[in-house]
Amino acid sequence: MEKTIKILSIFLVATIFLSVFVIAVGSGGGSSSSSDSSSNGDSNTPTSTSAENSSNLGIDCESLLTISGRIKCRFENKNSLYETGNEIEEACRSHYKTNDCISLYENSATCYNMVGNSKQRCFIQKAGLLEGQNLVISNDENKRNYIILLLYEIQERIEDSYDEGKISSDNAANLVALIVEIKRDILLDKSKNEIKPKVQSFKIKYNEIIR
Repeated sequence: MEKTIKILSIFLVATIFLSVFVIAVGSGGGSSSSSDSSSNGDSNTPTSTSAENSSNLGIDCESLLTISGRIKCRFENKNSLYETGNEIEEACRSHYKTNDCISLYENSATCYNMVGNSKQRCFIQKAGLLEGQNLVISNDENKRNYIILLLYEIQERIEDSYDEGKISSDNAANLVALIVEIKRDILLDKSKNEIKPKVQSFKIKYNEIIR
């Protein structure tokens, strides 16, 4: 119960951030490729290359066709994955802000080893915000970065719930896929009106799955 309250508190902060500044409508550049289709894609069947990798080098989740399929595969095969070392965070894939997104995650990696106020200060710093600054007048790009880091924090907590056997791989993958979609929308400068319903949908599904 305490963890649920903390998760919702983090998400409330993210929601408040979305409400205090207008996210500019994106240009539509860098559309997703077929490999980054929504979780409602047609197939999660690996290609023949994937099958070969699965038998010789580990389970290849990257060739699955949907975000939720890849995420579920990683959950279920965490200790036997075929990895090249060049894997990219789902939210960073196949759009015109890929490099910026990768840099944000790489630069903030150390924050997730921290706890409490130290972690939050680290998020603020890595997002490019100034601690104690009026966030309403802060740079919009920096505020977006901070929201994305908060959402990744929630994503990691969902992964912990799966690892602890509290939720199924299907439920964990579906929740994380929703977070990925929200993060991509924020990265691609989608409007607040486009993002807010997805935030509300996530909160409802989260409450249904994690009690």
